[in-house]
Amino acid sequence: MKKIQQLFHALSWWQWLVLTISLVSVFSATGIAWGYSSGVQERQHNRAMASAIDVGLQYEMALTDMEAGRYDLARQRLEYVIRQNPEYPGAVDRLAEVLIQIAQAVTAETIVETPTPQPTPTPDTRTIDELFANAQNQFHTQDWKILLQTIQQIRDIDPNYQPTAIDRMLFVALRMNGIDKILNWGDLEGGVYDLSLAERFVMLDSEANIYREWANLYQLGASFWGIFPEKSVYFFSQLATVAPNLRDFSGIFAKDRYRLALIQYGDHLAALGDWCLAREQYALAQGLVADDELQPTAVFAVDQCNLLNGVVTAAPPEVQITPTLELTPTLEVTPTLGATTPTETPTPQPPAATPTETTAPTQIPESP
Repeated sequence: MKKIQQLFHALSWWQWLVLTISLVSVFSATGIAWGYSSGVQERQHNRAMASAIDVGLQYEMALTDMEAGRYDLARQRLEYVIRQNPEYPGAVDRLAEVLIQIAQAVTAETIVETPTPQPTPTPDTRTIDELFANAQNQFHTQDWKILLQTIQQIRDIDPNYQPTAIDRMLFVALRMNGIDKILNWGDLEGGVYDLSLAERFVMLDSEANIYREWANLYQLGASFWGIFPEKSVYFFSQLATVAPNLRDFSGIFAKDRYRLALIQYGDHLAALGDWCLAREQYALAQGLVADDELQPTAVFAVDQCNLLNGVVTAAPPEVQITPTLELTPTLEVTPTLGATTPTETPTPQPPAATPTETTAPTQIPESP
């Protein structure tokens, strides 16, 4: 204890100041870290609470819109609630009611004369009641594929069993299953077929119609595949922008179909000698995905287009080579005394004033 007291007394005033500042800094940093962690947790909690409150508010507003007859607005609110919380109580049921109300509001009522029902044997309702209970459970869990099978079993036993409830579930199941086939399964034809069946009950909403249009565009582009590539380019160019990952059973996405169709169209134009338009198709394809195998063909198309337009891109290599003979100074060599002039490449001489001996050149006398 005395040693500690001696140590404290030995500290000067500036050492006490440094020690105090260090302790304050440590405590401040600890407080800041704790405050930041608490702030993050609080913000996360607040966001979760705000999201739950917003979902609940949207659901209550959707119910108010339904009571006021604003079914389209109610549909948008309920779809938002289901996207945020698929298990939100009552949201799926209310959405089904809204979809039916929307269709009934825009569909003219047609009076159909129903035939007089004929007496039929009383079916065994124990089995069908169990199937109906299963169908209701599948509707709430959004198991649309199995729900369609269950409804078909019910209709096979008794077509007139609970017609209103069955029709309501059948419409929603066909709509949702058709969209799921188009977006997730690659079954475009099956998805379009399910949506067409749903449309027999009530008119489809705009979202379902958009998905059906995408599927139709893909199937049209695929129908011209390899035969009329320019038409494939036309249809898949639209899908590559709005639905690039749409696919069929082949597993080829719309964006890849567009690129391959561009290459097919470029090859078709090149075979016809239209190199400039072919060059554009290859350039578009390379702009989507760089393809090393396509690069030589694209460069060749550019060269051919330039030739057609009279544009020289580069001089031939042989023109750029400088002849080596021009660098050899053979003409600068002068013969020495007694040497004979070569006959192959004679050195040019200026004309002489008088004839001279051919054996040796005349020497010039040195100055005294």
